[in-house]
Amino acid sequence: MAHRGGRHGGAPNTVEAIEHAHRVGAASAEIDVNVTTDGVLLATHDGILPGASWITEATYEDLVANDADEWSGRRLEDVVGFALSKGMVAYLDIKAVTPAGLKEIAQIWPAELADHQLVFASARGDVIAWIGDNLDGAATSFLYYDPMVDLRSFAGFMAPTFAHPCFDFLRQPFRTMNESYVERARSLGFSLVSWSVNEADEITELDRLGFDFICTDEPELAAGITGPAN
Repeated sequence: MAHRGGRHGGAPNTVEAIEHAHRVGAASAEIDVNVTTDGVLLATHDGILPGASWITEATYEDLVANDADEWSGRRLEDVVGFALSKGMVAYLDIKAVTPAGLKEIAQIWPAELADHQLVFASARGDVIAWIGDNLDGAATSFLYYDPMVDLRSFAGFMAPTFAHPCFDFLRQPFRTMNESYVERARSLGFSLVSWSVNEADEITELDRLGFDFICTDEPELAAGITGPAN
């Protein structure tokens, strides 16, 4: 899974980055999702604009008027549509999106939603629970940072399709991320997405453990270790 499309193919969260990730063997693209005040969905991670205003407080026309090159190529429909056209899984990391925006995504790509070629990811349990209640058949992923969380504690609350541990700050993440963790996740019915890893030894270990997706800024490195996507 190319994190924001990977770091080498162009600006993050753009068609150019995802095109490069696909070319070097990525099976999936992690794409960040934000929304303007007038409801335009954008592929961008950062929610704050220069001058410390929020994307959610600006209209799309305001953004384009300020920097057309930056924003005209970031409409979510274009970026996600490109990834899907290449047969990639579009892993949507929800940053700021309204319920109406989530429904719009489901309406644009109903077949991909049903086939789990779209995945809705969030660190907010209430968002994951809402998607499960309102978007029939949607695949969801819960991002969490506390290694002491019992997976069973959120299995009943939101029942995500994927568990996505984000243990970026652990000195020894594989003390927690081990065979026992994977066995427990599988017993609860979870597929697994890793946090972003960029070192060959970590990618190799996650592959050995059987993670379904390994999120990385280095999709070419990962494809060389795990084999390219079919």
